[in-house]
Amino acid sequence: LPSSSSTASSRPSSLYLAQCPIYCRDPKAASELPVLPKLMKDISIPKHIQHDGVSNINLWVSRGHTRSNLHYDENDNLLCVVEGAKKVLLFPPSSSCGLRPNPIWSPSANHSTVDASSLPKAVLEESLCATVRASQVLYIPEGWWHCVESGVGKDAERTVAVNIWFRAPLCPKHMEAYYLRQLFVVTPELSGVPR
Repeated sequence: LPSSSSTASSRPSSLYLAQCPIYCRDPKAASELPVLPKLMKDISIPKHIQHDGVSNINLWVSRGHTRSNLHYDENDNLLCVVEGAKKVLLFPPSSSCGLRPNPIWSPSANHSTVDASSLPKAVLEESLCATVRASQVLYIPEGWWHCVESGVGKDAERTVAVNIWFRAPLCPKHMEAYYLRQLFVVTPELSGVPR
C-alpha cells in the first residue's frame, strides 16, 4: 500500500483482497485457516443449504476494476454482493473444450488457458452474463465456468462480496424425477421403450 505521504494520483488504480477465509470446514493447511472468523456471526446460511455441506465462506474486497481468470469451482457457489457490483460471465460445463482448460494433471486444471475477452464468438454465444448488485445473490453451479469482474459501472469505486461454497446432495429429493427422466431420455433402452 502507498505511504500516507503519497498523493492521490500515485495510489494504485485497483486493489484486490481475494478469497479471504471467514470459515473453512476442513482446513488442509495453516494458510487456509479462517482469518476473519468473527464475521461468521453476521452471515446466515440459507435454509436450502445443509450447514454440514458448507465447505468455505470467503470475503472478497476490491477497489477499482478487477477481473478473475476464467475458471470453474468444484463446489456449488452462492456469490453474495454486499456493496458495489460484480459482472459474472458464465459458461455451462459443456463449453469446456472451447474454453481450453489447463491439462487435467496441472495444479490449476480448473482454470482456462485463455482470457475471456479473447474467446471466439461461437464460444461466447454459449455464455450467460449477470450483474449482481448489493443485496443480490447469484448461484453458480459446480463445474460452471465463470469470470468475475468487480468495479463495474457506477459501482466502480469499491466492491465487497461474500461467497459460500457448498456441496449439494448428489440427488436432491426434488430433483429425483428430473434425473430419472434425463437418464431415460439419454439412454432410452433403459426405459424398455423401443426407438
